[in-house]
Amino acid sequence: MEGSDAPLRAQRAEWRLLHHNLFTGDITRPFTLRPSSPAGPAAPPVACDIISAWEVMQHIADADLPGLFAKLHTHLKPDGPFVGSIALGRRTTR
Repeated sequence: MEGSDAPLRAQRAEWRLLHHNLFTGDITRPFTLRPSSPAGPAAPPVACDIISAWEVMQHIADADLPGLFAKLHTHLKPDGPFVGSIALGRRTTR
């Protein structure tokens, strides 16, 4: 899940190869990822082996963090790691 549609529009990274498995969404809003199946909304939530969030968390408001972490917990397998990073410095342009 990507928070911005810029990579999709530019066909950057893996969007060209995995276009049916990548999508944009707002992770601070309620969501449930479910597999495409005949069970539809009754299908259990997708359980991921690993979830990563590179330079994402600094963009999330403090009030939205509990809900986000609850969703990460819902979609992460019991022994699966969550790996993330934040940008602490300010970029300068030259």
